[in-house]
Amino acid sequence: MTRTEYINFITSRLFELFPNLSECRYSYDELSEASFIYIPSSNIFNNEEFVKFSAETSINYYESGLGGTIAFISEISDMEYLEFRVIKNSYLITTDDLIERMYFNPITINNFLIPDFNTYLMGLIANNEFFASVQTEDFYALAA
Repeated sequence: MTRTEYINFITSRLFELFPNLSECRYSYDELSEASFIYIPSSNIFNNEEFVKFSAETSINYYESGLGGTIAFISEISDMEYLEFRVIKNSYLITTDDLIERMYFNPITINNFLIPDFNTYLMGLIANNEFFASVQTEDFYALAA
């Protein structure tokens, strides 16, 4: 497993454990052979689950043979010389994602293809018979 694959695995597990965490940042310092994962929420560091996760991660990282160490940090001000890559939590649905899904994706209701959510809304406004017959659960499925 490469360092990048391992970091992706670790951050994925981190987001599973803490689903409200929207992002973290990663950087590797070649001089110290250290991988740094910046977590913007300092509250997480006091969590018992995180303490276990951090300890397991450090041991597994060392045993993986990738070399160096891994550290979870809450401040990056002293590390301005490093470039941190932002890693987003793919488990979270952002407002932009929801709007994109609702407005720009075609959907099928009652075996009819509707080009987008806007067309659906316009049909409801126009009191079109077809659109008025759509069940509530179909309406909620539009945002999924």
